[in-house]
Amino acid sequence: MLTRKQHELLMFIHERLKESGIPP
Repeated sequence: MLTRKQHELLMFIHERLKESGIPP
């Protein structure tokens, strides 16, 4: 299981990737 911090970090990175237009 991911910790809250790890989950938040993954979500943050995912959002940044979408904004940058870089495929995951």
